[in-house]
Amino acid sequence: MKHLMSNKSGFRIALEFLLCLFVCMLGMYYVLNLKDFNINIPYIYTGDGLSSSLFIKGMIENGWYNVNPNLGAPFGLEMYDYPLGGDNFQYLIMKFIALFSGNYVVVMNTYYLLTFPLCMFAAFIVLKNLKVNFFLSLSISLLYTFLPYHIIRTGHLFLLGYYMVPLVTLVVLWVAHKENFILIQTDKFKFRFTRNRYLFGSILICILIGSTGAYYAFFSCFFLLVIGLISLLNERNMRKLLVSFILIFFVGTSLLINISPSIYSKLTNPKENSVSSRNFEAAETYGLKITQLLLPTTNHNVEWIKEKKNEYNSKAPLVNENDTSSLGVIGSIGFLMLILHLFMRRKTKIEYNYTLSLLNISSVLLGTIGGFGVLFAALVSAQIRSYNRISVYIAFFSFLYIALNLNYFFDQKLKVSMKRWIYAIFSLLIIVFGVYDQTSHPLVPSKVIAEEYNNDADFVHLINDNLPENSMIFQIPYVSFPEGENIKNLGNYDLLKGYIHSRDLSWSFGNMKDSFGDKWMKEIVKLPIKDSIEILAKVGYSGIYIDRNGYTAAYADKIEMELKNLTNQDPLVSKNKELVFFDLTQYTEKLKSTTSFTEWDNQKNKYLSSVIYKNHYSISGDENWELLDSREGYKIVQTDHFSDLPLNQEAINLIDANNQKYSFDDSFPEGNHYSNRHWEDPSHFVISLSNKTTGWREDNTPTKEDISNFFKSNNYTLKYTSDMDTGIVTFLER
Repeated sequence: MKHLMSNKSGFRIALEFLLCLFVCMLGMYYVLNLKDFNINIPYIYTGDGLSSSLFIKGMIENGWYNVNPNLGAPFGLEMYDYPLGGDNFQYLIMKFIALFSGNYVVVMNTYYLLTFPLCMFAAFIVLKNLKVNFFLSLSISLLYTFLPYHIIRTGHLFLLGYYMVPLVTLVVLWVAHKENFILIQTDKFKFRFTRNRYLFGSILICILIGSTGAYYAFFSCFFLLVIGLISLLNERNMRKLLVSFILIFFVGTSLLINISPSIYSKLTNPKENSVSSRNFEAAETYGLKITQLLLPTTNHNVEWIKEKKNEYNSKAPLVNENDTSSLGVIGSIGFLMLILHLFMRRKTKIEYNYTLSLLNISSVLLGTIGGFGVLFAALVSAQIRSYNRISVYIAFFSFLYIALNLNYFFDQKLKVSMKRWIYAIFSLLIIVFGVYDQTSHPLVPSKVIAEEYNNDADFVHLINDNLPENSMIFQIPYVSFPEGENIKNLGNYDLLKGYIHSRDLSWSFGNMKDSFGDKWMKEIVKLPIKDSIEILAKVGYSGIYIDRNGYTAAYADKIEMELKNLTNQDPLVSKNKELVFFDLTQYTEKLKSTTSFTEWDNQKNKYLSSVIYKNHYSISGDENWELLDSREGYKIVQTDHFSDLPLNQEAINLIDANNQKYSFDDSFPEGNHYSNRHWEDPSHFVISLSNKTTGWREDNTPTKEDISNFFKSNNYTLKYTSDMDTGIVTFLER
């Protein structure tokens, strides 16, 4: 009998999950317009969606995403300075999907669709574990799955994998409420581990939350710490605090292991400016706003609500990705009730209410603009900056509160014979109202995306067919990577389209910011085109790819005319006239005929081994230097000798005798800084020199002769490309 009951229970559980999946698929069909969805066309083909395409395609072709030899050519792309390892569990899922299809589009689309049932299953498991009625669990799980956070944030694929959030919330509740959870106290200061499914389940959840996103891991550690500290203060319960620390250890260790390649790279190759470095001000900019939690979703289905929200978005300050944090009507009710619950004197019979209210208010205090998150960013680490992303936790706390209290109310007030029907009908109303309130139709129809996607694919395939395998393509205009600048109508990741459509070509886009390749490219595009394409040909580029969206039409025409005259051939042009390609093969062969193989090879190695600046000036000491200021530990000197330095301070490279690069800072807070004060008349080039470097005493006032003698005996070099005359055509439009 017991065995039969077990089978029946297993069958019922399977049936519940199948029904859960069915309801989720219905929601997806309506919200995502799946009738217009083509699995072979990327669900998103702009912005961060293109960067996701890069990482997924790179993972499929190269085994993992950290190194991609087909980008940043000829130097290659290494992602160690931009940690992605916090999402390794999500990459593993996609790696598994890739076993069935090597098409990155299919893998990306499949995973995007999969995030919906995964989020629903996770929320459903937690609700059922907390004894919430099946129908109510189904409806609340669906609303959590179709949050505006999930619907609007289409470009941030890896943030959509928030399916571990409900499970880690369950672990936090276990810490607060489950007796002898993980540790049993055997004496005043003695504890031992419990060996049961809760121990192993909670550790597994903590390991996985540390592998599905650094933000979700960080917030999980925060909530575990909050519950541990509150338990210590309110209950004098050291055991719960120790349990919290144990679980934080597993989350943190998991995250650290996942990003260990980046940590190792930073330790072995320290850089002054890391690509992943953030500033604390961003925590204010991308903070949480209570207003946005309570306001309806952008592009609401009701027209007048949509107009009001658009008005807020257009007039209110600091509206950015935090616009995705809306909870919808039902979620907002739960959020407000959780706040009210803090002020209720009488205790409720639902044990989790107070805990959820504490978690909710702590979320707001951490995440809100001007909150504790900003203090953490300013005093500890600014790597976590988008505190609005904590809204996905707030949403689950709010929905869980609604579910638990509705479940309690119905169980107390309804007759047994009516319960099932009332639960079913009420849950259906929640689904219909909630989904309509929370969602819009976020995806551009595949047919619309296909027009641009197929245009780009046809053009890149044409280039591929005309060039030998492993040919290198130089792309213009130059755009920094990652998180680069938008230029005219060119998005910061649009140049990735060449790579994602090609079979075996290598592309210049994708040099990591502040890397040697990045500096090399930035100087190449400043040179006159006649000089730059000769260098490009000699280092091995087979063609030049132009995205006209990054230029004014007139300047793009100038570049094309210049290249046409130099290469003596017509370019390939895409059907939509936005992409242009010049084949450098014949130009290169003609160039090779004028020099020996040895000389060609020497020039290639020379060009690839150093940044090619148009101007290279060794400071001789005869530039009329004078003392500007004397400060504790360093002196500030200046000269009016240099008149053609770039206005862009970052384009100037000042390097001392020890090959140390000085950095720009016009306030000169210490030695080893420079500034081109081009706004002065006459303009001055200013350097701060530490007394340790110069040997000058603190009380010494160096004369012009002293300064001149210092530079004569210490080799300082200025490297830069001057701002060009408007008559000279370069790959950089000024």
